[in-house]
Amino acid sequence: MNQFASLTSKAISDLKSIVGEQWISDVPATLLPYAVNIDPAGDVFPSAVVRPKDTSEIQSIIKIANRDRIPIYPISGGLQHGLGMATAVDPGNLLLDLGRMDRILDFDPSIGLVVLEPGVTFKQLYDFLEAEQAPYWMSPTSGPVEGSVIGNALDKGAGYTPVGNHFANLIGLEIVLGDGRLLVTGDGALPGAKSAYTHKGGCGPLIDGLFAQSNYGIVTKAGVWLMPKPPGARGFVVQVPEYEDIDRLVEVGGVLKLRGAIPSTVSIANDLFSIGIETTTPYPFKEPGESPIADDELADLRRQHGVGAWNLFGCIYGPPGELESRVATIAEAFAKTGTTTFLTEEQASEQKTFEFRIDLAKGIPRADEVDVYGLHPNGSSLYFLPSVPFAGQNAGEVMRASQAVCREYGFSYTSQFLGSPRSMRNTQPIIFDSEDAGSRERAVACFSELIDRFEKLGYLVSRPPTTFQDRIMGGLGVHAEVCSAIKSVFDPNGIIAPGRYGIRSSDI
Repeated sequence: MNQFASLTSKAISDLKSIVGEQWISDVPATLLPYAVNIDPAGDVFPSAVVRPKDTSEIQSIIKIANRDRIPIYPISGGLQHGLGMATAVDPGNLLLDLGRMDRILDFDPSIGLVVLEPGVTFKQLYDFLEAEQAPYWMSPTSGPVEGSVIGNALDKGAGYTPVGNHFANLIGLEIVLGDGRLLVTGDGALPGAKSAYTHKGGCGPLIDGLFAQSNYGIVTKAGVWLMPKPPGARGFVVQVPEYEDIDRLVEVGGVLKLRGAIPSTVSIANDLFSIGIETTTPYPFKEPGESPIADDELADLRRQHGVGAWNLFGCIYGPPGELESRVATIAEAFAKTGTTTFLTEEQASEQKTFEFRIDLAKGIPRADEVDVYGLHPNGSSLYFLPSVPFAGQNAGEVMRASQAVCREYGFSYTSQFLGSPRSMRNTQPIIFDSEDAGSRERAVACFSELIDRFEKLGYLVSRPPTTFQDRIMGGLGVHAEVCSAIKSVFDPNGIIAPGRYGIRSSDI
């Protein structure tokens, strides 16, 4: 069985010769930002951090790591709030920070394509497109604007525009494998292929997907397809008064999304998720078994903040003269189901919790969603992200399950559904007191209970925090076995991010 080794003085010296002395450090003060984890699992210290500038340096680093059996944990931004940040699965990894690789290598306005390195951020790409006066939009997340475009896509992140499936926008991935070889996916496997960034198919199996949520290699650049800028866009909000109305709201929203009437991502946030983004006064926690905000308080808070029990946001695109009638048709479809409140874009823009979503749906990066942590004192978050069919009965089932578990452990039920044509990602930040050990422990226990409850109901957590990735993968049987077998092919010594998404080489 292979064993990983500590980072030796020779290895440090060899790494310095590759990247330069200023780009590697094992000083604790330098390592601290890479060790800090805002979720309750606690800090995970690397042995050192190295910051390469290009693909050739990464290949040289990989050579040393294989020689000395040094585990490497690559990050592009390390800003995955509530999902693990920059921390490795295990302590003692060599942290490979790709932030220096921040070049926009190419922009082809004829096909709406940019070629990026992994250090390019959402803000950087947005600013570039603005400076170029490009007739294209990028697809931002609702997280930190300094997050990595490629890193988010590789972790199956999502946005609000019609091209919100971020991994689907990637093409022609350049990857340094764990054995040091350089792989290019799709048509780009042929050197000089003119279709490298226009056709993903390549020849033989499609293998791009193997590098999403995996640890088989290090992506050093990729093409990103952009969305052509539409002639007009118009957002709207539909509110319903009670939690149980989620069934009808989702049912209509799902049909409209599937038929293309709502081309943007459909966002459906509950009252506390919406209030948390707006509130300037944190609500104190109560004892386990009690919700921090009582049910009878919620009605008053909804009125104060102008939100419903559930609030559906969508955006439509096209010629400006057509948008009003299309919005009216959408409003009518929801009104037929029962009591609703409909907000036009102008009305929604008056409230922070809706205004930032309008920008996101128009390709403008905004980080306001992290303000939901302010719902409670010293708020931090652990994100629970199960996948749910876009159907009313499923939304109602998972709502009731989550409400019960959150109440049992003394946490608020903060929830948002992000809908694609047939599926929704249920985004649930478990907001806990980061300065209270008991609150942190309960957050971990709450998350574990949610996993168990949802597995029994038939819902998979598709994007778990680092701490729980092994737990989720451990329940996937043959799938997990195949992932480990593939790891042994691409990364025979298992040096890249051991344990990420529960994947380790089968002989380690």
